[in-house]
Amino acid sequence: MSTTEHHHHPAHLPPHERHHRTVSETLEGRDSVDGADSVSSSRSSSSSEEQPTAQTTTEDTSHAAHDGSTKPTSTRSPYRITVNCRSSDPIADSHTVDPEDLPSHWVPTALSQVTRATSTAFGQLTSPRQSTSSRPNNNEQQQKQEEERQSQEKESHILDRLTFQNPWSESFRKPGIKGLLGGGLKWGLPDSYIEGSGRGSKRASGFKSDSKIHRERDEAQWEDAELGNDWDQVEVVQPDWGWSKGKSEKEVDGPRKEDSENRAKQDSGEKEADAGYDSQTQPTRDWQDPKNPDKPAARVTWLGHATTLLQLPPLSSRPSDDSTRPRSINILFDPIFSERCSPSQSAGPQRFTPAPCNVDDLPPIDFVVISHSHYDHLDYHTFRQLRHVRGDQIHAFVPLGVKDKLTGGGGFGWKSEQVSELDWWDHAQVSAGEGDAGEVKIWCTPAQHGSGRGAGDKDASLWASWVVEWKHDEQRFCSFFAGDTGLKYHHDNPHKRSKYPACPAFAEIAKRFQPFDLLLLPISVGSSLSYFRSWDPFPRAFSPFPRVSSTLTSSIHMDPYDAVECHGIFHKEKDDREKEAGRMVSLAVHYGTFVRNDEQTKGDVRQLRKACKMQRLKFRRVRDGMGLLEKDAAEEDVFLVADQGRTLWLPIQAAS
Repeated sequence: MSTTEHHHHPAHLPPHERHHRTVSETLEGRDSVDGADSVSSSRSSSSSEEQPTAQTTTEDTSHAAHDGSTKPTSTRSPYRITVNCRSSDPIADSHTVDPEDLPSHWVPTALSQVTRATSTAFGQLTSPRQSTSSRPNNNEQQQKQEEERQSQEKESHILDRLTFQNPWSESFRKPGIKGLLGGGLKWGLPDSYIEGSGRGSKRASGFKSDSKIHRERDEAQWEDAELGNDWDQVEVVQPDWGWSKGKSEKEVDGPRKEDSENRAKQDSGEKEADAGYDSQTQPTRDWQDPKNPDKPAARVTWLGHATTLLQLPPLSSRPSDDSTRPRSINILFDPIFSERCSPSQSAGPQRFTPAPCNVDDLPPIDFVVISHSHYDHLDYHTFRQLRHVRGDQIHAFVPLGVKDKLTGGGGFGWKSEQVSELDWWDHAQVSAGEGDAGEVKIWCTPAQHGSGRGAGDKDASLWASWVVEWKHDEQRFCSFFAGDTGLKYHHDNPHKRSKYPACPAFAEIAKRFQPFDLLLLPISVGSSLSYFRSWDPFPRAFSPFPRVSSTLTSSIHMDPYDAVECHGIFHKEKDDREKEAGRMVSLAVHYGTFVRNDEQTKGDVRQLRKACKMQRLKFRRVRDGMGLLEKDAAEEDVFLVADQGRTLWLPIQAAS
């Protein structure tokens, strides 16, 4: 393997400076410093957005590897991916750049600090992956030593000398003894909670306190007749991906044999009466607005917990490599289809509701986006199955440090060139190829949470939220996936939270990428204690195991009131023109799956409606996925609750 040369940005560069690089340039070290980030601020900004000053050449991912070299691979992705990063080598930067100039969420480990001190004492730098241009390399022995060192580093964790932190001291507080004694742990049932039944008979107590719940339901239906009966009940329905079930394989997963033969005949000059599909087998244009075939539409399907499928119209009118006709771009967030979110499928938190579908039932997934490394968001078995089904045609975008878990010794089985690793405010640009005007930008944005899959890797990888911006033919659709995050530290009472400051990152995200069409926001409180509670055989009303209140986990988990406040932050950053142009839709995710019983899910839904009422935000229980395309429904912002597996269609706004 040839030696790779890396160029690091000087320590005096301001925080917003970035390295703009393509996939191949990341490997070959041809990084150059770009100017300040240019972020779209309106739907019409696609034509005026500043282009990077660095000269780059976009490379197809089928010819790029991420292991320090470029080599041919069997990757067949039809998309071109350009990665734009803050740093080409976080480890080296954490070791060589002045600590005051490092990003505030980076934390060099004790090993890195000792190495830095040693390097300073001896007057030379010995950081991992250090640029070969800064060392004498005058003989074959030195070259051999350098190659051996790089080989050893490749086998080790990419961020073994760097961890991460939440840098916001006002909105983030670690739970401590004071929080535990101050109401962080509680026993018995929450207010307005029916015990119900769990998976085992020992968990059913028969204890019910439902008079207040019935009163709340009746009051809600009286105030909003559209809610209907059992509006707080969240069902699991069979997903509808936009085409008939029997034609999925023929129309999307791969070209028909007959069609391939006809195209071959056409290429050879032979005439064919019908080279494609007849009138009865024409593939559905799955991205078209069913109510207006001349307009494209986006679709979103919540598949339980945080797993969400976002489907966007194609970037090109030409067929992709793995389909007979152009099809939607399918982006899957934090997929988990396993029975348990745990290191073992024999123990740990178990699904109360089944997954709406299996990995095999999904439409062809193009991109997987991961928020962090916790087991309920980065699932081993799901990733193995995705790789098995889609092979080299799938690509993953992950925060710093997560790539090693997918491509290293973790056994996930993904190739290095299939995973792009990003820091906060880095982004990847996806295009269909030269000559196509459409593009998708996937931005890695901050979140207030944590990471880790065991005792030895706490916060060793980054956590993130994500912005996905689609543009084509003067149209734009922008969505935000919050992942798993807290909004702010606060006490339990929702009416006393206004005095606590929210994490400033959300206002910054809203300001940079406004306007947003879709927000995917978590609404349930969780914690590592849930793992131990999964072993609890006692009825919750009498269990000796405590439950966690939002006081203890508010810094890292949103409850319904925080989610509604987060929506308000995004709404506040919209200017008057954008508020009149169209609404912003929030969809509740990260609840209703790894729960003890059905009542826990209902409680989250009822709390969400209370929060919306308190903040004067429209709450809507969605049963018809097409209803959001109606013109009279686009007048005001709305927070949605949908069934697991229900596909919602959302209009794509024209540029103003």
